[in-house]
Amino acid sequence: MDFYNRRYDGIQALRGIAAISVLINHIAFIGCGGFGVDIFFCISGFIMMYVTHNSSKYFFVKRIIRIVPLYYLITFITYIGMIVVPSAFENASADFAGLIRSLLFIPFDNAGALQPFVRVGWTLSYEIFFYVVVWVALKINSEYRAYIASGFIICVVTLGRLISFDNAFYTFYTDPILIEFVFGMMAFELLRLNEEKYAECKKAEKIVLLSIAALLFAVMWIPGYYDISGDYRYIWYGVPALLIFCFVFMACYKTVIPRLFVWLGDISFSLYLIHYFIIRAYNRFIYNGNNINLSVIIMLILFIVLILALSTVSYYIFEKKLTSFFRKFLK
Repeated sequence: MDFYNRRYDGIQALRGIAAISVLINHIAFIGCGGFGVDIFFCISGFIMMYVTHNSSKYFFVKRIIRIVPLYYLITFITYIGMIVVPSAFENASADFAGLIRSLLFIPFDNAGALQPFVRVGWTLSYEIFFYVVVWVALKINSEYRAYIASGFIICVVTLGRLISFDNAFYTFYTDPILIEFVFGMMAFELLRLNEEKYAECKKAEKIVLLSIAALLFAVMWIPGYYDISGDYRYIWYGVPALLIFCFVFMACYKTVIPRLFVWLGDISFSLYLIHYFIIRAYNRFIYNGNNINLSVIIMLILFIVLILALSTVSYYIFEKKLTSFFRKFLK
């Protein structure tokens, strides 16, 4: 089946758009776009099923190689920064125990939230947890890995809703946001079994699918939308993220995607990890609660260009080369 032997640039483009959304969310005078994370989780659920279809050999090691090196590098840079310039990190403290927890993806209270030193790294803790679940599911039965992993996640989340336990690890890893990985796995099963229904979509049909996805995406930018999500983020953000993913996937299937969007997807992981502290610096030293004027906007554009440049360098010089280097030992 052609489904299992393609490069999905549409997914890559959506990943890039999600990363830009998270960046925008951290701009002080905008504060909206955090649903990019929910799109990430849906994509991850799909991709982990896709990459393990033909071969699951070294699955967990490959995922660690993909995520950990850059995350560790930025974590150590952050830790050193917290020691050298503590005033730049508000209420966070550079304690060694926090560093170890950050490196081991163990949630802890960091400046009032369950997050590592690299604050956006909280999503990676969920990613690693999901990889472990998929790895176990593969060991049990690779053919039914999606159902086994989904069942486990649903049980864990249900347990967290039924039994309250005052423990950061328990609270973090029973959060309903994990359901969004299930959405991604569900999308994989639905899309792979119905390929013939969308594989030959006409241009007009693809435009309709992309228009619906764009409309759903736009709705989540409505001011105050996040306020209604609360504990049901996996519904208010997760369900639209799932639909956006499915519509984009079907519309972009066997379609050439503009290189700009694919490039954004390629650098999305570096962009996600790098952007936070740069945008925080912009919020604090450039915007700083002042009125929005031309100079503030120009500086924002320059800061975003800087983030894109650093992310591109990180992707080509660090991510690609380091991943390739480590993967040599798996052959």
